[in-house]
Order: sequence, then C-alpha cells, then structure tokens
Amino acid sequence: AAEAPPTPADRADRASAPPEPRPSPATESAPPPPEAPPQPEGPAPIPWEHAGERNEAEAFVHTVREALLGPQRFMGRVPWIREDLRAPLLFAVLAGGLGHLGLVIQTMFLPAEALSNMQLPALPGVSPVALLLLTMPFVPLLVTGLLFFESTAAHVLLRLIGAAPRPFEATFRVFAYAEVASLLLLVPIVGPYAQKFYVVFLLLTGLRLAQGAGLPASLIALVPVVLRQMVQM
Repeated sequence: AAEAPPTPADRADRASAPPEPRPSPATESAPPPPEAPPQPEGPAPIPWEHAGERNEAEAFVHTVREALLGPQRFMGRVPWIREDLRAPLLFAVLAGGLGHLGLVIQTMFLPAEALSNMQLPALPGVSPVALLLLTMPFVPLLVTGLLFFESTAAHVLLRLIGAAPRPFEATFRVFAYAEVASLLLLVPIVGPYAQKFYVVFLLLTGLRLAQGAGLPASLIALVPVVLRQMVQM
C-alpha cells in the first residue's frame, strides 16, 4: 500500500525538531589511539626480571647461579630497555650487601696473617672488623651511590666517543647486574681478588652486548672502575 502523505501536524513536528548533530571535521580527522609501547628488549629475561611471578629469594638464587655458571649468556639475557631502574637497583643492593657481609665474616674468623694479605679497608686506630661493622647500615646507600656514579660516568664517556646508541638505562643495567660479582667476597681469602677481575669481565661483556661497544670504547668507559679497583688493591 502507498504511504500516506504527511499531515500538517507531522510537518510542524519535523520543523520544530532539533537538527541531527553532524560530525565535525576535527572529529572526522581525529588521529587513531596511540599504539602500545614496544615490548622489552632482550630474549628470555633473567629470573630476577620475573621476580613477581615467583618467590623473590628463589628468583635471586636462580639469577646468581646463571651469572656464575654462564656469565656471557647471563649478560645476553638481561633486558636492556624496560623503563624500570628499581629491579636492577634492588638486585645490586642485595648482592652488594651480601658481599659486604662476607667480608665481615672473614675478618671475624680468619687469622691476622690472612687478613693482612687481603688489603681490607682500614682507618688509623680502627680494626677492619669494627670498620666493616660500622659501615654495614650504610651499605645500601654506598652501593646505590657508587652504582649511579660509575654507570653515569661510563655512559657519558661512551656518548662522547659515539658508542652509546641505547639510553642510560641500558648502561645502568649493565653495572647493576655486574654487582653479582660482589658475592665472590663470600669466598675466603681469594674472594676479594676474584671479585675485582670478575666484575670487570662482566662490565666489558655487558657494554658490548648492551651498547655494541668494542673493547677500546669499553675500556675508556671503565676508567673510573679500574681506578677504584687499583686503589683498593
């Protein structure tokens, strides 16, 4: 059947009805929503980077075991860009604190002849044991301050010679996870010497993987670290 023509009342209702909103040009040309940030770099991150998925103590132990048994593979699994400095910083503080505790234990039980060969820090009139015990509460601050200073200095040196394509976080993570070498201080007598060489090896490996820095560039970046190691020997 044919549709009935509109009546005068229908025409009046249509005339008084507000016009339908039309999309503005700004709405039509609105940009698409931002894309999700890229996934963290690095294949199969180390257990500590998944500490929330397991017991933190277990994640720490597994990470340390990987670092000691396969240092090159360990540094290759560190994710360099995650926009997170807290996880590597906490790992460094834990490792550094345990290493300092190892020095305290050694100074308490080793004979004086062995301690004299270890070149432990000392002050006039203060025994090494007392000095290490006095500094125990400040170890987290000392580790944090030294970590930021040395990683910042290394990154600046790498930038000056054009060998730092990744941001500061990558260099910071290298230095933070290289702090695992401090756990060698738990080994009696030879631990302090092994720690000095192992941390340099980890840093050279990490800077090569994180920033693509060759040996000359990495050695330049590690000048502050090497100087500190020489002073402590």
